Amino acid sequence: MTQPQLAKIWLCISLFLLYFALNSWVVSLGGQEIFDAKLVLPTRVPAAFIGIPICSVTMMAWAIVGTTYARRSHKGWHRRIPVAFFEEIETDSCEGKIYQATTFFLVLLVALGALVHFWDVVNDAAVLTTDMPVRSVGLWDWGAFSSWNDPARICTGVDPKDGHCEGGCTVLPGLEPGLFALLTAGTVALLLVNMFAIFLPRTKTSVLH
Repeated sequence: MTQPQLAKIWLCISLFLLYFALNSWVVSLGGQEIFDAKLVLPTRVPAAFIGIPICSVTMMAWAIVGTTYARRSHKGWHRRIPVAFFEEIETDSCEGKIYQATTFFLVLLVALGALVHFWDVVNDAAVLTTDMPVRSVGLWDWGAFSSWNDPARICTGVDPKDGHCEGGCTVLPGLEPGLFALLTAGTVALLLVNMFAIFLPRTKTSVLH
């Protein structure tokens, strides 16, 4: 692929990432999704729970495309960030560098902030088993993972009358959060590789050329 093609793919991923992360963030705060977003669950805790893997995978793709672009670019960090929206821009200029840095860090910080917030919401949420009698268990409790068929539910709230889950979704205690944690760790690793490819000085013998 050419650099302009990679830049367009990077822009498309960036727009989707911002769209999904911001909408899920708003819903997880108890608000309504922006522009009636169809990909976001309408309930607070499920929106945050599902937001973790989707944001992680999307950020991985964003970092991989960005790293590929950076490694094929010339010297100068501002030239190693894909140019968004403009066919041509003087990235060597002061305003060009500000634009490039703003574009990159806007996407990065919004997506990372959303991911941190999602984990905070999920870790604080109540998790109830679906067997009788209903029990409150920990999200990371492998002992509560009794079957693949709806063993527990992560809840937005718990009905004070009967103790049942309100606004919840299925969760596999221990297994699912463990997989999500691995995805998050992989995301952070790829983002660091991307930042190193962009901002670390490279010599003529660098393998990043």
